[in-house]
Amino acid sequence: MEFPISNEREFTQRVLQLAKVHANQIIPGHVARTAIFTVEQIAGDMVLGLSAEVLRDHIVNEIQTVEIEFPASWWQHFKASRRDKFGWRWFIRRFPIHWETWTKDVRFDRYYDYPDASIQLPEDRFGKFIVYELVKQTDWNKS
Repeated sequence: MEFPISNEREFTQRVLQLAKVHANQIIPGHVARTAIFTVEQIAGDMVLGLSAEVLRDHIVNEIQTVEIEFPASWWQHFKASRRDKFGWRWFIRRFPIHWETWTKDVRFDRYYDYPDASIQLPEDRFGKFIVYELVKQTDWNKS
């Protein structure tokens, strides 16, 4: 089925109006005391930032080592993918698969943040806490 090609152009007149838009956010006084407001322009867009200090309690600081083991080359991978097939079992016993192991240390830091605490110095009651976890990692190390 073919649609007829129309050479007639259709125009619609639209009347646009300017309208102001705004957003309000209430910032508590204990946040406003340490607040820093930033304005940046990135690729034609405006980025607004607000940062402030909160009370934080350090809970966990641990380092865990992660290991990943994989075949050392494409040929070792080929042998590993066929090691359970009947005709390859004797070959794998004669020429074992060579594996490579990489390790990485990952550091975990966990904090309790108290954004609702409306006090300057720590007291018994801080309000509801937020769990904040920071993870840092090193480069992979061959072993």
